[in-house]
Amino acid sequence: RDVYKRQNTSNEGDGILYKIAAATGNNYNVTVKIVKQIDQKYGRQEQAFGDIAIQVAQKGNDDLAVKMAEKIPKNSSYRIQVFSQIAVSLAKAGETARANQILQKSLEAAENLENESQLSSAVGAIAGAYTEICQWEKAAQLGETIPEPEWKNKLFQQIAMSYAKAGNADAALAMADVVTGNTAIKYAVIWEIARQAAKAGDFDRAVAFVPQVGDSSEQVAALVEIAAI
Repeated sequence: RDVYKRQNTSNEGDGILYKIAAATGNNYNVTVKIVKQIDQKYGRQEQAFGDIAIQVAQKGNDDLAVKMAEKIPKNSSYRIQVFSQIAVSLAKAGETARANQILQKSLEAAENLENESQLSSAVGAIAGAYTEICQWEKAAQLGETIPEPEWKNKLFQQIAMSYAKAGNADAALAMADVVTGNTAIKYAVIWEIARQAAKAGDFDRAVAFVPQVGDSSEQVAALVEIAAI
């Protein structure tokens, strides 16, 4: 109980400092000082720099986000995950070329990771970023190079759902078929395809997909949602 209490108190205090650090993101020196306090109190400097870098990037301050991410050790898969999310923010802000440049550099850094698990998570993060910015073919190509099946499946699920949300039913279903050992993902993808068809006003097409969605109770739920759109 004492261990849990210490962890819980630590998480609460950590969260407060995170918010302060993110709020001062425009002042790099102040943010660094606060992150050092997080490290001294909770030993989470790497995660702190990464989380704050992502938040700062989402607010549009990409240069500071990159500076903070560069404080994370180079031999860390987490560093690559953070840079991948910064790239996503850049791409969503219209800076696709810079985003692609960061992702390419991240991929080169991932090649130096010797641990298979770290390599899988790093490449998965990069491919996931490509998926978020709708570069699906690049994401799928990278997915084939992921060593661990669990990370590969996770990525292919993400790509399939991204295709479905974009209304590309054929590509979504094809990618869902690649996922091994998980029939639920195919149902989720078909449901999303039906949802997007209904949102586009093509209710006949939406309803036509429903028989492929799980059991009768799931099919009824899908029809109800379609009717409510």
